[in-house]
Amino acid sequence: MKCNLTATSCAAPHIEDRQSTGLLPTGRWLSEDDLIRCLNHAEVSQDLKGLFGCALNSDSRGGNWWADRKEATRSICGCLYTNIWFHVIEEPERTSLRARMALPSNERLNSIPVVDREWRLFLHQVTAGIKKAGRPYGAEQFLNRFIRPQLLRSLNGFARIGLARPEGESGRCWLMLDSLFPQPREEWLDGLLGAVVDG
Repeated sequence: MKCNLTATSCAAPHIEDRQSTGLLPTGRWLSEDDLIRCLNHAEVSQDLKGLFGCALNSDSRGGNWWADRKEATRSICGCLYTNIWFHVIEEPERTSLRARMALPSNERLNSIPVVDREWRLFLHQVTAGIKKAGRPYGAEQFLNRFIRPQLLRSLNGFARIGLARPEGESGRCWLMLDSLFPQPREEWLDGLLGAVVDG
């Protein structure tokens, strides 16, 4: 699809954001390999400071990082990851996914919310499948035991980290995991969940 984007950008640090006036089909399709190659030509960093052109901050408990909106020079950046772990938070009204990632610099992103649409849908499928099968384990165990190795074996291990909108008057822009590659595949759910259920 081709986007018709307006010329006006949003306030810093979200200078990449544009309003779209519509989508036009192009008749072309990018494979995941092609998409990763394109993303590697965009903003990419090997360490925390390079993600948004400023120092990042975290609370004393080692939770998620945040950037000051007055210091960050952009709001999205790509990075490779050398390791990843999942944390599933189950609440009465919703289930959410967070990740802990190790970067090539040996620094870590802790408890970063995964807002990637495909991964959120996959989490819903995993949770529903486990519940239907009546398994004694949870989605977090399944993701870390069976899906995590798939990511670490892949040649397309890549993440796009974004900044959320500033939080109130504090100016804190919390980090979020916008896109996680490889994207989840249906066969991961069918094959791996089946193996767990049968085993």
